[in-house]
Amino acid sequence: MASEEGETMRKRAQELGRAVRQAAEEGGISRKELESFISHITR
Repeated sequence: MASEEGETMRKRAQELGRAVRQAAEEGGISRKELESFISHITR
C-alpha cells in the first residue's frame, strides 16, 4: 500500500487508535461510562 490511498488509511488508523486510547485511559469517556455502569449494577 505505497499509494496515496494507503497513506491516507494509515493516517486514519493512527488517529482512530489515538482516540481509542484516550477514551479508554483514566478520565476518558469509555472508562467513565464503564465505571458508571459497574456502579449501577453493583448497588
